[in-house]
Amino acid sequence: ISAVAVHAQDFRKKMSRFVQQAVMEQTFSDRRTADTRGQVLMAFVQVQPADADEVLTTYGCKKYAQLNDICIAAIPLDRLTSLAQQPAILRIEANPCSEAQMDTTVKVADILPIYTADDQHQAFTGKGVVVGLMDIGFDLTHPNFYDVTGTHYRIQALWDMLSTDTIGSSFPVGRDYVGQEELLKHQYSVDSPTQTHGTLTLGCAAGSSYDTPYRGVAFESDLCLVSNAVGADSIYIATEDRYKFTTAVDALGFKYIFDYADAQGKPCVASFSEGYTPYMDEDDQLYNDFLEQLCGPGHII
Repeated sequence: ISAVAVHAQDFRKKMSRFVQQAVMEQTFSDRRTADTRGQVLMAFVQVQPADADEVLTTYGCKKYAQLNDICIAAIPLDRLTSLAQQPAILRIEANPCSEAQMDTTVKVADILPIYTADDQHQAFTGKGVVVGLMDIGFDLTHPNFYDVTGTHYRIQALWDMLSTDTIGSSFPVGRDYVGQEELLKHQYSVDSPTQTHGTLTLGCAAGSSYDTPYRGVAFESDLCLVSNAVGADSIYIATEDRYKFTTAVDALGFKYIFDYADAQGKPCVASFSEGYTPYMDEDDQLYNDFLEQLCGPGHII
């Protein structure tokens, strides 16, 4: 085996299989209908911390977050191979966006005792806590997302990743809406014509009950939402943007929720009711490590 072939083998070992797929598509794009020019891949990049800014800038990448040696960055597809060959780059990972999974709902949960204070704990109703939820298909106008009187609106912020109203947005996809006026003007997440899962899961987690006997667990919590994208949302995603919607963007969604809670000085529990089939366990290591570093006191997924 030639030295060149061995080198090629080595740098490909730095890539998850989905990233390798992106490289192959870019390499052979002139033989297919797909044109990858100008496209970027949102990915986790494990890099020597001191070299991160220099090496990512050199290869035209835009960094969106960094926790120690793990960055989340937009990588031009045509620079992906060159980036991976740099000694400072240790690993590049991404996997396709997740899928809604509604068939494993917990049937029985012994919740009622937590609403009554005793010698062991205070009454837990969600008051003073941010419930963060990343999902698809939100009805922001639903009465369950007001308080029980229907007068106090509880959703505080939403990052809608599928929004095309991105003027002034600092996000790699979509934009956020903050405050009652902006949220109620937006009314629904972009994918709401075909998705409703987020309204369901948010109601289960934190619905107030309004004028019904059915309420969510943390019915007095503040709410911070991320409307991400799943495979079925491809109809809302421009072809040239398809590699932006990856597990790396979902990780930014969790960071958005925790950053909001931190700004309010409140603890946060974030819920995520989606899933996907990973290529291989080791291809999700940076995703797992990034989320683990996000979690800690007051930050629970």
